[in-house]
Amino acid sequence: MTIDEASKKWGCNKNTVLSYLYKEYIAGIIVDGTRIQLPDIPKPYIPRKRMGGSIDYYKAILRTIQKEQFIDENILCVFKKKFDAYLKELVREEYIKKVESDSDDITGYILTKKGTDEISKKGKIIITNEVNIQSPIGLLNIQNSLG
Repeated sequence: MTIDEASKKWGCNKNTVLSYLYKEYIAGIIVDGTRIQLPDIPKPYIPRKRMGGSIDYYKAILRTIQKEQFIDENILCVFKKKFDAYLKELVREEYIKKVESDSDDITGYILTKKGTDEISKKGKIIITNEVNIQSPIGLLNIQNSLG
């Protein structure tokens, strides 16, 4: 899909699509000379940060699934391992359910009733096993400062 096609499909202007490219929100881009090909995906869901600068990653993922949009670790600015852990916890707590297609090994997630109910509530989602994965770089910096 081209930038023009993406802007029409997603209902936004070209500058928004270019901004998503610049911020690396879209993976799987193919550059052929001066032509850019985007993967045929739904519009990325960009969660807004709260006044304090924090974001409820769990609710952002639930809202994305509800809106049938696209989100990944690049959009949330977290490591893939942490993003996968958020998904795993949402499945374990039965907010979402993993579904697999019969063809092309396509997998996705759907909201459960519990997940749909949670979106309408105010406040953060409380998960019993909060995801706590530190970045490898941060751990190296701590170890280096101690030694």
